[in-house]
Formats: sequence, C-alpha cells, structure tokens
Amino acid sequence: MLFGNPIVEIVVMCLALAIFSQLVSRRFRAKSGFKEQQELMKKKQKEMKELMKKDPSNTKEIEKLQKETMALMQTMMSGSYKQMFVTLPVFLVVYWLLGFFYGGQLLISPIAFPKLSMPDFGMLTLEMGYQRFYFFIYLILTIIIAVVLKYIDKAKLKNQNKGEEKKDKKSIENKKEEKSKENKKEEKKE
Repeated sequence: MLFGNPIVEIVVMCLALAIFSQLVSRRFRAKSGFKEQQELMKKKQKEMKELMKKDPSNTKEIEKLQKETMALMQTMMSGSYKQMFVTLPVFLVVYWLLGFFYGGQLLISPIAFPKLSMPDFGMLTLEMGYQRFYFFIYLILTIIIAVVLKYIDKAKLKNQNKGEEKKDKKSIENKKEEKSKENKKEEKKE
C-alpha cells in the first residue's frame, strides 16, 4: 500500500496500465503499418462490393479479392496478438497484486457505479469490491487517454499539413517569380 487509500492506489495503477497499454498499442501499430493496412483493406472491400454489384457471376475476381482481404486481416490480427503477449502478463501481475492487497475489502467509491449482478443489475451503488472498481476505472481511463491521444495526433497532423501547405505556397511563388524573370529576360532580348 503506497498511499494508504485503496481507491487512490487502484486509480494510480489503472492510470499506469492505461498509459502502458496505449503506448504498447501505438508501438505495435507503428511497426506493422496498421493504418496503411486498414486503408488497403477498406479499398479492397470497396472494390469487392462494386464488383458484386456490377457482375455477381465473376466469382474468380471476387474470390481473389476475398483472399487478399483475409491475408490483410491475418497480418493485422498477428500484430494484436503480439501486443497481447506483451500486455497480458503485466495485467495479470497487477490483478494478482490487487487481489493480494484488497481481496475481501469493500471499497466506498466517490462515484456511483452500476451493479453487475442480479437481482439489482444496473442499480447505482457506492459500495463495491476492488474488481468492479478496477474494471470501471480502467475502462474510463483507457477511453479518456485514447481520446486525448487521438486529439493530439489530429493536432500534429493538422500542423504537419499546414507546414506542407506553406511549402507548396512558397514553391508556387518561387515558380511564378522564375517565370516572371524568364519573361523579363525574353522581353529584354526582343
């Protein structure tokens, strides 16, 4: 027990795990070219739909696109399996530690969470075991961190696109200047 308060300790552990899982996820997605594969898969699926609408009897082409799509899905799944092999042991150790320190304790949460057991399924309560508190807090923190990271990525992409637009404008201006200089040279020669 680090802080003396089980709720604070569980929140800190969940925060650390959520950050860890997001970093591992980003690492494996970057290595496997996840976004490029996703875009390619969408393109293949679109082609397959168009082909099925135009000519449903062309089964050879449809089967070829299905095989390509399945191969892409398999490579994407292998990346998520690798990610799971890294994160799962960490999660199991933390879950064991939570059980060791807080097993059998009833926590009083500052936030009401729904009950997940019968007969009071869905009713809000402040009292809960560490497992349910851990589950809800981890879920909430993971969603928040994912949204924040997505927002940061969009901001970076927007700044990157602005930089490219500035370069494009400068190159267009440079070309115009070069053309005007060439025109002036031609006029002087005439």
